[in-house]
Amino acid sequence: MLQLILFSLLSVGFPSVTSYEDGCGIYPKCSQYGPGTWQILEDCRKYIICTLVDGELVQQNMVCPGDLVYAEEYGKCVDYNMATYCKIFPDTPCYASCPRFYLESTGPGKEHQDKRLGCFRLSGTVLGVLPRYQNSHAQYLAPDGLSSQFLIHWLIGEKWGTINGGIRNQKYDYIRCPYDGWTQGWEVDTGLGNWVEDKTIVATCFSGDEDVSTHKPTQSTTSAGSTQQPGCQKEGPVMIEACMSDFLCCTKSSSGLDTKKCHCKNGLIFSEELGLCTWPDLEGCTKHNQMKNGTTRSDYECEDGGICETMI
Repeated sequence: MLQLILFSLLSVGFPSVTSYEDGCGIYPKCSQYGPGTWQILEDCRKYIICTLVDGELVQQNMVCPGDLVYAEEYGKCVDYNMATYCKIFPDTPCYASCPRFYLESTGPGKEHQDKRLGCFRLSGTVLGVLPRYQNSHAQYLAPDGLSSQFLIHWLIGEKWGTINGGIRNQKYDYIRCPYDGWTQGWEVDTGLGNWVEDKTIVATCFSGDEDVSTHKPTQSTTSAGSTQQPGCQKEGPVMIEACMSDFLCCTKSSSGLDTKKCHCKNGLIFSEELGLCTWPDLEGCTKHNQMKNGTTRSDYECEDGGICETMI
């Protein structure tokens, strides 16, 4: 019986030091890992085979048959219960909300720190409670060496957990996970420690089969395939979908219940139980619950520029 299914065959050269990965799909590039067979912890059914042929890396994108997963410790597709890293990786902070984070720039970042842009893939933790990411140039996006569980500044550099790097974000001290639209506060070292703001940086999270060309907001659908829109059944803020930053604000009026759409900012999500915006971790959306006694922040905006009058 076949032990694997071949998805595609690619021939890829090693990247130059002045270009970054222009995609952010589930299959990483062989140039990030070199020759060998490599598991994809975001989806352990998938893996890549990288073979050096005439000076070029030939990439095979693979998927295990049925419910089997690829485990590097065995070098083959095995039962899920045998794959140690596949079982523990979903507990990594930010796994559920942003397993891949794509940074692009048309300004100082592209000009001065090109190799520190592109697709960053969740690769592990810092202190066991904060995430770290790595791109195809072996650059890490992670909280810097002065960060703690309660004060977090992000840095992109050759090593994680240090204070040296080329791109940083210190605007807020409570961002625990990268998130879609995280465009404020990015600074670039243009040389000799001269940090300048890069307002052209665009940030996007990807998961599953999403890529740069296919990224779309998640929608809930009925079995018939039509979009199912939540509505106001009661007064107050209403969750649209679990682990989602958008929510509805429902207020009484002479005609019944008026609805307006609101949005939690800075990577927060709406909690139906708490009735406010809070960290994804606290709702189990990152499968990481060590900070359940942490402080929440009610930080949101509504489409009309006002507030949700019925929100706590």
